[in-house]
Amino acid sequence: MRRLSMRALLVVSIFTAACNKPATLQAPAPGEVTIKIECLSDGGVSVVLTPWQVRLPNPAASFTFTNLSSAVDIDITSQGPFPFNGQPHHANHGNHVVAKPVPNTPPRTYKYNVNATCPGGRNIIIDPDMIIPN
Repeated sequence: MRRLSMRALLVVSIFTAACNKPATLQAPAPGEVTIKIECLSDGGVSVVLTPWQVRLPNPAASFTFTNLSSAVDIDITSQGPFPFNGQPHHANHGNHVVAKPVPNTPPRTYKYNVNATCPGGRNIIIDPDMIIPN
């Protein structure tokens, strides 16, 4: 049997989680993101991130990143221009972080990362989008 790389396993886990959303995760309100990362005993990772693209209801609203993970903390960091002051935005497991765009942030799609580290040191990087409207 051929072994899959860790990247392939992560992609499979994300795809599986996106197709089989647990009943405990509800669709978040505009500007809200829920994240659940579980480090599995077999070395795999389970990731649920809802929604993949988050859109603010208006330019003055805030993003809320809720970390539903039971043991994994997360950091929200940029992949380029970032609409917030300061980095990273940190959410301990079972907690959340709120980030409000700075005034006059240009409307567009911003790329960001969700960074986490499993016990034992495996780093996880997930790269969804956030959208600031006109």
